[in-house]
Amino acid sequence: MKLAVGTSLFIIAAKSLLGFTGLSVVGIFIGIFLSKKTEGNKLKSAFGWFVLLMGIYILIKELFL
Repeated sequence: MKLAVGTSLFIIAAKSLLGFTGLSVVGIFIGIFLSKKTEGNKLKSAFGWFVLLMGIYILIKELFL
């Protein structure tokens, strides 16, 4: 039973890692495309707003949900 559980957890972890890596690669290509099409100042501002919104989301999630 221990071997079966260990094997199952290993397979789940490997599949999760591969799925996350696949999404990361897609995100990298989207980021490269957008960075070529966007001016540096706008990109800097957009990233700042994104970080602010994610911070607010995390606070709301942790405090109220």
